[in-house]
Amino acid sequence: MFELSDKLVSELKECDVIIISVPIYNFGPPATLKAWADLAARVKLTFKYGDDGRRKGLLEDKQVYLVITSGGTKIQGEEDFLTPWLIHMLNFFGIKKIDIVAADQMALDYEKSIKNAEEKIKELFKD
Repeated sequence: MFELSDKLVSELKECDVIIISVPIYNFGPPATLKAWADLAARVKLTFKYGDDGRRKGLLEDKQVYLVITSGGTKIQGEEDFLTPWLIHMLNFFGIKKIDIVAADQMALDYEKSIKNAEEKIKELFKD
């Protein structure tokens, strides 16, 4: 019953770097990403409850790179419900080191969007 969930949790626990490449679909996450988050959210494995009832993420010290694309939605703009939700989920798991590579509004100016994303990647990996 929990076979896929166990596999996803194991992958998360074993890795140091996580790359999530995702499009914004109708202002939010694709159903498959939501399903991944639901399967990865496992009490005592990816988060726990403290004595005070507060949740604490158990996947600290991991680096996440979010590569987010969109046709018209401005990433981290007022209509982007994917990015804040995804950051919240990662924080819920205890992951705080998150960098975003945005290739947004590609339907408006594809070349500019790709150029900005490439510049961000160069900035992140300049060493």
